[in-house]
Amino acid sequence: MLKNILFVLIFGFCLLSLKVKAQELSQNSEVPKDLIITLERIFNCGLSDYKSGKCRDYSLEIKANGDVSLRIEETYKRKAKDIKTKINQKQIKQLIDIFGKVNFFQLQDEYTDGDICKIRATERPTEVISIQIDGKKKQVDHYLGCYIDEKEIVTLLIDLGNKIDEIVETKRWVGERK
Repeated sequence: MLKNILFVLIFGFCLLSLKVKAQELSQNSEVPKDLIITLERIFNCGLSDYKSGKCRDYSLEIKANGDVSLRIEETYKRKAKDIKTKINQKQIKQLIDIFGKVNFFQLQDEYTDGDICKIRATERPTEVISIQIDGKKKQVDHYLGCYIDEKEIVTLLIDLGNKIDEIVETKRWVGERK
């Protein structure tokens, strides 16, 4: 019983410290120098969408200084395009704040298959989101056809990926997603 209480207290403290860190960063001065945020989207499109170029897999990386590297792959055409852009420090702090609000470091590493997916739809995209900050790194793989009982987790992951896309403005290069 004492172990359970101690575990709950420690877990609660960890969650609180992540939220405090995110609030400090959004209100405070500098973004940690080791910050790297990544998003990868892999689509399961029909052949006609791949041939027409309507379906493009892509990955992006955001660094602490605001540099963004975006790689768009047209798998069917075996072509890739690399784009460099930049976002500002306010936008980076906004992303850090969102990672804190979703308690990203407490999420499971995968929401893809197996016992966790109560219902599994086919031909859905996969997204992989990661953050490295203050010497810690976390990656979450999320198959968007994996439906779990904790619907708020799925919604948080989808919203996080969409917010990264929105801030980087990826639709300028990849078009609207299906």
